[in-house]
Amino acid sequence: MNILKCIPLCITLLFLVYSCKKTTDEDPLGGLESKTYTEICLTNAMHYGGTGCSTLTLFTGNKVLMLRMGDLISGGTYSISGKTLKVQLSGSVSYEFTIRSSEELESKQDGSVWQVK
Repeated sequence: MNILKCIPLCITLLFLVYSCKKTTDEDPLGGLESKTYTEICLTNAMHYGGTGCSTLTLFTGNKVLMLRMGDLISGGTYSISGKTLKVQLSGSVSYEFTIRSSEELESKQDGSVWQVK
C-alpha cells in the first residue's frame, strides 16, 4: 500500500525537475536583469549624425531601449522565440536577431554582430 502512495509523489517530483530544466533551456539570454549589447563595427565607420555603433539594452519586463543611427533612442518591447530575439520599437519599426549566446547576437537584417560590453 505504501508503494501506491509513493508513485504519485515520484511522478510529481519528475514533473518539477523537468519543468525547471525546461525553463533554463527557454532562456537563451541567460537570466537577464538588464543587458546592453553593442554593435561591432569599424572604429572609423560613422553613421549619420557623426557617431558610431548602435546599442541595444534589454530590461526585465520585456522592455528595450535602442540607440540606432547615432542619436535616435527608441523604446519598445522584445520577445524571444527559440533562438530569435524580436525587438518591436515604437511605431512599426522592428528588428530581429539570432541569439548566438547569452553574450552575442546577430542581426537578421544585415548580419552585424552585437556583443555585451
